Amino acid sequence: EEYVGSESSFEEFRQIRKDRRDSKVHGQGGLGGAAKPWEFGECSSRMSKRGLIRLHANDNLGVKTSVWVQPSDTILKLKALIGKKLKLDPTQLLLMKSDRVFKDQVSIADYEIHDGLSLELHYKKLPPLST
Repeated sequence: EEYVGSESSFEEFRQIRKDRRDSKVHGQGGLGGAAKPWEFGECSSRMSKRGLIRLHANDNLGVKTSVWVQPSDTILKLKALIGKKLKLDPTQLLLMKSDRVFKDQVSIADYEIHDGLSLELHYKKLPPLST
């Protein structure tokens, strides 16, 4: 699982991954080896206890991504994290849910976005190339 989120919670994320890896080495984490999809729930619950929420962004081309954010983060920061993960310019991204376009300066908590919510990811039209 790749971490993309705020800098302040990066160390917490690393510690959770280390704890999970150590428990596998000592026989407490199932079969050992790479993390199984069903084992991510433990990491999710620990991150949620630290105030982070996981949001999913899906576009109509089949691109799906997830990021960990704080509810106090703005939509612009969320777009920056998604853009960093997808290697896209955040200014060219639109986040929507049910035909509601989220504004950059408003916080995630103000929109009452909760953990596990899937947002629609759209791309702004680029200006035509000048010849």
